[in-house]
Amino acid sequence: MSLIAPEDDYLVFACVAVLAWIGFAAERTRFGRLLTGVVWTGGLAILMSNLDIIPKHAPAYDYVKRYLVPLAIPLFLMRVNLFEIFSETGKTLAAFAVGAVTTVLGVLVGVLWFDLGPLEADLAGIFAATYIGGTLNFAAASEALAFPDSVLLSAALAADSLVGKSYLLVLAALPALSVMRRVFGGSGPEGDLQGPASADGEDRPTLFSLATALCTSAVIVGAGYWLAGVLGMKAFGILFVSGLALLPGLFARFLGRYTQGAHAIGMICAYLFFAAVGAGADASTLFSVSGQVMLFALIVVVIHAALLFPLARLMGLSLAETITASNACILGPTTAAALAAARGWNALVTPGLLAGLLGYGAGTFVGVLVARLLV
Repeated sequence: MSLIAPEDDYLVFACVAVLAWIGFAAERTRFGRLLTGVVWTGGLAILMSNLDIIPKHAPAYDYVKRYLVPLAIPLFLMRVNLFEIFSETGKTLAAFAVGAVTTVLGVLVGVLWFDLGPLEADLAGIFAATYIGGTLNFAAASEALAFPDSVLLSAALAADSLVGKSYLLVLAALPALSVMRRVFGGSGPEGDLQGPASADGEDRPTLFSLATALCTSAVIVGAGYWLAGVLGMKAFGILFVSGLALLPGLFARFLGRYTQGAHAIGMICAYLFFAAVGAGADASTLFSVSGQVMLFALIVVVIHAALLFPLARLMGLSLAETITASNACILGPTTAAALAAARGWNALVTPGLLAGLLGYGAGTFVGVLVARLLV
């Protein structure tokens, strides 16, 4: 039992807010910037939850993930001119395609190294799906494959969650490593190794501009989930929101005058999200899930990264583009866009989002194909 009870919604949310604030505060110091605010926020959340100071699961975390994350996507993209960044999307999508291939290779190597039992092929397909798309694809692939073992499926989901969340922190910390900066040099978008963008880089926001930004974002989120419900695809609401969120970018020059501060609000939502994600990473699951499944998930991600980063460098991609593409593969469009925005890679928010959406669309199909090929 944690010191702060899961049902103490306001107190739990206060802790999430404090953790997000610590991340922003860390970015104001030279030492803090070495690891980035995202690492401080997520890392401290993991530490506090596993020391039973804050709960690992709480309704307040679900609130952040369910409501603030969709709200953040349009806020991030509101002032992004799609025409100006279109040329960058191609590179990120290329890196994403390579990342998807390296994920499949990781799955195949994992199958060779580990004996996952009679359901090995289906389990491999599920991991291929989730590490090309996201948790959405994990559920869809397990349903498509009619996976019969609920205990093993729960173990796989726990392994996917812990390994994925840990990898997010690794990706956030990579730009701080001098060896990575030397290897990738200055290739890619100018300023791709800058810290988080702040509201200081925007025109000074007003009450009207903040209200306009929040209103526009809320309308997009509402319309996206409504449309998904009408089409009988409510579970895929985030995909519709992500698609509609691209529309304001077509009018970025016009909307930019009325939505100052949108990016800053989105940043706050993103850091709250990283705190909630970190708090949910239960290290004790290492002792409760199958060791083979955990190692299998780890091997898939390690091989994905070990092959993707050298190949991306040979393709002339920047470190920021490679991290964004890898994030989109392993964790999906939300974290890809959020991390890109948090690191100040504004030109990569939309490419990361688009790459992740492509993963959502393709992940389940690839996963089922892998499972069928391994039978």
